[in-house]
Amino acid sequence: MSVIQASSVASFAMTALGYDKQRLRVLARFDRHVYALAGEGDARSMLIFSPVSERMTPYTVRLETWPVYFDDNCEIFCNSQKICNGELIINLSDAAEIASDCPVTEQYWRQRVCYEAALYDGACVQRHSEYLAAVLNDPFCQEVAGWSLTDLRQGLRLGDKNLIAAGVAQGLGLGRGLTPAGDDFLCGVMLATYVSAEFPSDFFSDIFYDAQEKTTTVSYFFLKSASYRHASEDWQKFLQFYPLIHSVPEQRLRLVRPITQHGYSSGEDTLAGFLWGLNVQLS
Repeated sequence: MSVIQASSVASFAMTALGYDKQRLRVLARFDRHVYALAGEGDARSMLIFSPVSERMTPYTVRLETWPVYFDDNCEIFCNSQKICNGELIINLSDAAEIASDCPVTEQYWRQRVCYEAALYDGACVQRHSEYLAAVLNDPFCQEVAGWSLTDLRQGLRLGDKNLIAAGVAQGLGLGRGLTPAGDDFLCGVMLATYVSAEFPSDFFSDIFYDAQEKTTTVSYFFLKSASYRHASEDWQKFLQFYPLIHSVPEQRLRLVRPITQHGYSSGEDTLAGFLWGLNVQLS
């Protein structure tokens, strides 16, 4: 029998492990990440297994031993205490629970000087994203990648869920890859709204309830976590500390670069949505 100790588990993932003996199936394997799906129906959640050297996401389970090999010939079961796969046991009971909810920073991100600094820094890191290029070229842009942002903009300004849902529907699943660019943009918009407006922390959750039918499984779960105001470790640090050092250019990029270096353009697409959404709230 092989026993692996989990070092830490993101709090958003931990809530999904409270059910007893859930089935878990592997979605994708990479060198330093294994994506898996736990549970059934509305209780389903994604888990991302990684070594301790990797940064946290809302779904991360960091393991002290890497790599981890799941036996496809044996069923995998999990709960909040352990994950069992044939001769393999991953012990979760002693793992640290790491908060994945975004910090409350509304008073800071309502200062336009923070937005302007972030806009400037976005231009410094922009490489591959059509979305970020469009927002940098025109922060008030009404369209990006053929997606009209009119309904989404108006809905955010009015707090109108019907208009927001109409705008979301036009961009959901737009693009290619494990997390389409339109979805990444929407994650950024939600984070911007939560840190700059007086929206309840689950304001977007019902808007994205049916999103799993319209995009990839992995992308749906990142949309879901963002809709509940949960984000990666890099985004949490950016949201919390960037406003405090917005007047120190050499330190700002240390927070901006990590959030833009996810995937080919995913990080930049998320930053584009954040900058666009923040400008909507401040305008």
